[in-house]
Amino acid sequence: MKTIRTQVAWLLASVALAAAAAVVSGQGARADARATVVASAWVLPPGAARDATGPSEVIFPTQQVPIHFDHAVHHARGATCLDCHPAARTSRRASDRIGWSVAACDRCHGTSHADLRNVARGSGSGDCALCHEGYRSEDGNGVKRVVVPAPRLRFDHQVHASRNIGCGQCHGAVQRVGKASRLRLPRMRACLTCHDLPDPLPDDPMPLLLEWYEDARQSERYDDFNAMTIAT
Repeated sequence: MKTIRTQVAWLLASVALAAAAAVVSGQGARADARATVVASAWVLPPGAARDATGPSEVIFPTQQVPIHFDHAVHHARGATCLDCHPAARTSRRASDRIGWSVAACDRCHGTSHADLRNVARGSGSGDCALCHEGYRSEDGNGVKRVVVPAPRLRFDHQVHASRNIGCGQCHGAVQRVGKASRLRLPRMRACLTCHDLPDPLPDDPMPLLLEWYEDARQSERYDDFNAMTIAT
C-alpha cells in the first residue's frame, strides 16, 4: 500500500512539474513572439506595425525581384544607401528608377553590365548565380526579368533629402534586413503623421483626407488627384 501511495505521489509530482514546465515554456514562447513582433516592427517602415503584409498594391503594384541580396551584409562592409541608390538623392518623381545601380554592382564585384548581351563576369562574388535567382551556367546571359512597376503616387526624393529626411525615416531599418521587399516601402500612415494631420492618426484617415481635399479645392491649392500620376 505504501508503495502504491509512493508511486501516486511521484506521478502527481511529475504531472505538476510537467504543467509548470508547460507554463514556463508557454511564457517563453509568448516572450519570443513578442520580441519577434517588436523587432519586426522596429525594422519595418514607420506606421507599418499594423500592416505587416505590406503596403497597398493599389499604390505599390506587385513586384518581381528574382535577385539574391543581403542589405545587412553590405551595410556591415561599409556600404551606404547612396552607394547603391545614388539617384535617390536627386529623384523628383516616384516613377524615376532609383533601384540598385548596376554600376555600383560592377564597381564592387568586378563585373560589367555595359552590354547586357555580353555581360562580363567577375570572379568569386561576381558570379552570375550569386545575385540572379535560378541562374544556370547554360543560360549564358539569360536571367530572370526584374519587374518593378512605378508606384501610383507623387513623390519627390530630392525635396525630402534636402530637408535632411533620412532613408530610414520612410523605409525603416533596411540595414538590418536581408533582401528588401515591398515591406520596406513607405506607409500612408507615416506620410500623414508628418504632413500636419492629427497624431495619433485615426485608423481610417479617409474622412480627414476628403476634408483636406475639399478645403484645398475650394482655395485652388491642390494637384489634380484625378490626373495620371505616373509616366505612361
